[in-house]
Amino acid sequence: NTTYTRSYSDTAGTSQTFLITGPANMAKAQLHGIELSADSYLDHFDFLKDKLPDWAKGLGVSANYTYIASNQTFYRDGKFQYCPLTTVSDSAMQIYGCDTNGLPFNSKLPMQGVAKNIANFAIRYDSGDFSGRLAYNWNSRTLQGMNAGGSNCWPTYCPNGISADPATLGTRGTWYGLPVYQEAYGQLDGGASYNVTKKFGVSLSVSNLNNVTVRETQTQAPGSMGTKWMFPGRSYYVSGRYQF
Repeated sequence: NTTYTRSYSDTAGTSQTFLITGPANMAKAQLHGIELSADSYLDHFDFLKDKLPDWAKGLGVSANYTYIASNQTFYRDGKFQYCPLTTVSDSAMQIYGCDTNGLPFNSKLPMQGVAKNIANFAIRYDSGDFSGRLAYNWNSRTLQGMNAGGSNCWPTYCPNGISADPATLGTRGTWYGLPVYQEAYGQLDGGASYNVTKKFGVSLSVSNLNNVTVRETQTQAPGSMGTKWMFPGRSYYVSGRYQF
C-alpha cells in the first residue's frame, strides 16, 4: 500500500483534501519459461521389457523440470537513482529496496516467490497389493521479500546505510532495504501402502527423510549473509482405510 492525497469539492464547492491509503501499481512484470516432464514404468521401454525379471516390472520413474524467468519494469515512482537520506516517500522503494552502498536494486531483482529452477525426480514400485514411492524435490534460490533494515531502520534512519548521491557522498544514515532469499534446497520424501485385504489397507509416509536445513539470507553489495536457519525435521504419517 501507499499513501497519497486527492482533492474533491464538497456540495458547497469548497475543495477538500483527503489523505488516502490504498494499493498502488508499482511495476509490470513478465514470466516465461519451459516445463519438461517424463513418466514411465521400466517395462514400457522396448529394450528392457523382455529382460526385466517379473519382480522388477513394477518399477517406474518420473522426472520433471521447470524453468521460469521473471523480470519487472517499474513505473515512474520506482525510477530513482540513489537511496535517500531519512524519510522514504515512495512505495516502490519500500517494497524493492536499496543496498547499503546507497544504490537502489530497481529492476535487478526477480519476482518475489518465484523459483527460477524447480526439479523433481521420483522412483516408484507397484506390485500387487504393495505400492511404494521415493521422491526428491529441489527448488533454486527464491526471493521471499524485502527486509527494510530491521525494526529499528524504517522509515526514517538507518545507521549503516551510506549515501551514493554525489551531493551527500559517504553520509551515513541512508535508508536501505535488503532482499531476503530462501536459499536453494532439496527434500527427500517417501511413502508406502499395502492392501491387507480387499477392503482394508494401511499406508505410511515420511517427509524430509534427508532432514534438510532451510536457510534464509540477506543480500547486499559485499555478498550474502545468513539470517535464519529453519529445521523442519521429519514428519511421519500412518493411516488406515476401510471400504464398506
